[in-house]
Amino acid sequence: MISTIYGIFALIFINQVCCASFRELPDVPKSKWIRREEAPAGSKATRLFVSSYEGTVTTVELTLSDASTFSKHPALTIHKTASNEDCGDSPTWLSWDSKRRTLYCLNEQIDTSKGRAATLTQYNVGSDGQFSDNKIRPTFAGGPVHGVVFHPIGEDEEDEPSYAVAHYAPGYFTSYDPHSRVRGRLSLDVGPPGPTERQQELVSSGHQIILDPGKQGQVLVPDLSQDLVHIFQCTRADCWRKGTVAMPPGTGPRHGTFWISPDRKKTFFFIGGEISNLIEGYSVDRSEDGSLKFTHVSTTNAVQLPMQEEFALAEIAVSPDNAFLIVSNRGNNATSVDVCEVTGPRYACESAQSDTIVTFALNGTGVLTSGQTWPSGGVAPRAFALNRKGDIMAVGTKAGLVLLERNVSTGKLGQIMADLDFDDQVTGVVWDDSLMNYPSRASKVPAYQRFWQRYLTKRLRRDW
Repeated sequence: MISTIYGIFALIFINQVCCASFRELPDVPKSKWIRREEAPAGSKATRLFVSSYEGTVTTVELTLSDASTFSKHPALTIHKTASNEDCGDSPTWLSWDSKRRTLYCLNEQIDTSKGRAATLTQYNVGSDGQFSDNKIRPTFAGGPVHGVVFHPIGEDEEDEPSYAVAHYAPGYFTSYDPHSRVRGRLSLDVGPPGPTERQQELVSSGHQIILDPGKQGQVLVPDLSQDLVHIFQCTRADCWRKGTVAMPPGTGPRHGTFWISPDRKKTFFFIGGEISNLIEGYSVDRSEDGSLKFTHVSTTNAVQLPMQEEFALAEIAVSPDNAFLIVSNRGNNATSVDVCEVTGPRYACESAQSDTIVTFALNGTGVLTSGQTWPSGGVAPRAFALNRKGDIMAVGTKAGLVLLERNVSTGKLGQIMADLDFDDQVTGVVWDDSLMNYPSRASKVPAYQRFWQRYLTKRLRRDW
């Protein structure tokens, strides 16, 4: 009897609290609001590292907000906790070795008039996200734009890793052993440039390092200028050229990714063309000696819009659950996003142009199925990264960092959860997924209370 009375009083209390909260809401479209406990909670990643052309590498912390209030971004609060300028004037890419808590940063050094060389900086990162014992070394070619931590043949997975770098101008592939000694320095200039004016000017231009998923020591480097994907073989002692894969003329291959079917029986390779704005799909077979054979199977419009010269595909990646291919596109301004300013319990929003992120469904044929086209949250979404759970996407734009909610089941992106301003283009974003989860504030509420909160919330929204 007493428990029943307590239950009734609890329901009355919850009802009053919920109703009061909703009555205080400003008069804005419902789509702008989400109960905090309904936002992605319990995500494994709570920290990011961000590089920017403002000349900094920054640690960014995410924390859950109070579940009983509303604000501009209902799910997360975000703030900078550390910043470092040792990477140089033009930080262009970040790589994270979570096992050793080491962050690698490439400095493209765009302004060569200062007489400074392009560099690779290695940071030791503490459990608090602070940088220490930074090691800076020159790269053995200019214009490094992408790098990856890897283990070549003969190097044990438990050993200190090697590092591979793609150089944009001039086009080179370089590899460094754990002691920073150069293992290979190979030119990408092996043929004529592609047919477009931009390709003719560049001659050769590596843009990414892609590792062979079969762990055969092979490294792929897309060449935006020559419409090629170069393949190199690396051992603990040396690297050498193994072959090339020709792309359709005018593709301008920028970034690509492998995809292995869930049954592990099929492998595909998808490459995004910065110039063509097309995604070329290839089935991949492996010969007895480990060499890769590529067979073209599909071509897909990456922007899902009529083509324009201003378009420029940027990043391409497979979701953590291996179900979706995601592409960011620059220069289309095809969508809009609300830019909001908070003033007390209310906020005012203005619509601003935004480039897009397109999600495609993957299947065993290599033919992509178009899913969602969504605002990236700003202009020039050059880099993006999903946390390990896949429910938050971090996007680097021309103005800063944007965090988008994501439905893991459908692959669809949602509202902006948080954003952070930077003075120049964000060039690299990586999650520190080695941290423990932040506790979900919703999980601290007893189960029966959470049930009635959800029930009353839905009922109130329906009545509205």
